Amino acid sequence: MNQEMDFILSALAYDASIPEDPPFDESDYESAICDASSQTCSECGNSSYFDEVDVTDLDDSKFQNLDYDSDVPDTVDPYICPVCGLTYPTLAQARACCESETVHVCQCCGAVYSDDEYDDLDTTPPEIFEWWAVSDWFGEKLKARGEVVLDCWGKSYWGRQTTGQPISLDFVIASIAKEMQILDGQPHSWAPKPQSKSAAIPVSNSGISAANRAAWEVTHL
Repeated sequence: MNQEMDFILSALAYDASIPEDPPFDESDYESAICDASSQTCSECGNSSYFDEVDVTDLDDSKFQNLDYDSDVPDTVDPYICPVCGLTYPTLAQARACCESETVHVCQCCGAVYSDDEYDDLDTTPPEIFEWWAVSDWFGEKLKARGEVVLDCWGKSYWGRQTTGQPISLDFVIASIAKEMQILDGQPHSWAPKPQSKSAAIPVSNSGISAANRAAWEVTHL
């Protein structure tokens, strides 16, 4: 798939003629890249690692007004709502301000962003190392997890953002396998089932791991 995608993207970039109409156009590609781009924390520069948290679940420290100075009385209130920015004299008031809202918390530095602030952050485009053809069903699963997926002609093109390791080790593949409950120990595990002592056919001890089976959709196309 890598050579096919390189050929199509180069042809689109240089407006070269292609014997057949390409399965996607430049706007389709740009849209897929945009959808998979991740926000970059303005405090620490981290990208793609944000937790969506209910305001009621935030630690008390997130309501501290950093502009407040206890040595300078009557300047600003000591507490602030992390959603709207209004300040309050008590922690309880600050917590109650936008308690029904959710915020985005950077996993690296703990910076808190409201929905509007999060949407305004700079974005980092994904880096594609490999392209794989997958089914529409698998493409939807990947797209729901923020992966680069191009839908075209009854199949999907997946832009894999890792390389140099088995696909079964990719976090996104393990995530899909977990959702399907096919990992070892889960109700629908694809791990080899032990046979009874009376079974005449021997069973290989090597088997195929559940994560590898979850990657079958990709590796057997």
